[in-house]
Amino acid sequence: MRVGASTMAAQISVVICNYNYAQYLAAAIDSVLAQTLPASEIIVVDDGSTDDSVAFIRQRYTQVRLIEKPNGGQISAYNKGFEQVSSEFVVFLDADDALMPEALAQIANAFSDDVVKVHYRMRLISQQGEDLNIVLPHHLDEGDCGRDLIAHGALYKSPPASGNAYRVSALRQMFPIPVNTIEKHSADFYCIYGIALLGKVAAIQQPLFQYRLHSHETDIRHRLSFGNALNHYDLHDIALSRWMLFRQWVQTFTHGRVRLPLRFHDFTQQKLFLSLAALHASTMRQRIFVFKQHFFWVVRAIALRHDFNVVKKCALVMWAMLVLTLPKAIAYPLAKKVCNPV
Repeated sequence: MRVGASTMAAQISVVICNYNYAQYLAAAIDSVLAQTLPASEIIVVDDGSTDDSVAFIRQRYTQVRLIEKPNGGQISAYNKGFEQVSSEFVVFLDADDALMPEALAQIANAFSDDVVKVHYRMRLISQQGEDLNIVLPHHLDEGDCGRDLIAHGALYKSPPASGNAYRVSALRQMFPIPVNTIEKHSADFYCIYGIALLGKVAAIQQPLFQYRLHSHETDIRHRLSFGNALNHYDLHDIALSRWMLFRQWVQTFTHGRVRLPLRFHDFTQQKLFLSLAALHASTMRQRIFVFKQHFFWVVRAIALRHDFNVVKKCALVMWAMLVLTLPKAIAYPLAKKVCNPV
């Protein structure tokens, strides 16, 4: 087995998915052009932008392959871009993010014959591109990450879209990602967890991309979640629907060989579900309902985290109880302390 792919021989495509992010495209594309290991191809999929994204790319970046399509969401953009990929590996870069100069070289060195995905940490930047001096996630899983996914529905720790590089031959077994009226986004979810069923995951602890936050830093620090997804009440229902679609998709591309559990476990998401529901509840009866709906699944997700020791697991179970029972004025900062790593 190779220790790592030769940086001289490695062929890595970068697919940039864009929708109305003309103001960030230069930073994204320039970051790929500045790589110490040049990308073998740069593909920009414009998902029906109504700003001047297309005109900007045509005028400034003749070396980029531009694909225009009607607006259909992130999943359709991934599918369209992947059709054009001709390299051994691929990175799907969000148009508002940017790669560090050494990203592709380090990715190439991290791939070995049994690795289907390499992921790496991210540096948070402001909407204006200023470094916020925050590196996340605190922990990255690696190895046979599909084992717990099959056994328990446990989602392994991974960065979002731009923090992942994939072996194209493995993705070809999975694509296209299913698109329907319920799920047009979260393409990275399908790739990140689906590919773990086909081989091993390797982790690079160094931050290799910049993740842009679209809210003011002060606002971000006061929210329950730092990410660009909205902190709305129905996140739980959306996640459950996504998991059911994901299960069906996995059964399809594995030809029935893999059947995932009916529920998924992910403390990163489930701590937010519990907090949002508890803070939304205004009566004791509603809080009891939240307890019945969320507490068991949060505890289960905590128990399945390999990077948590016993003390931390016990502390987090106590945290969940306090968020459910304390007055909102106290529960909110307590919830934010755990849910928002910023």
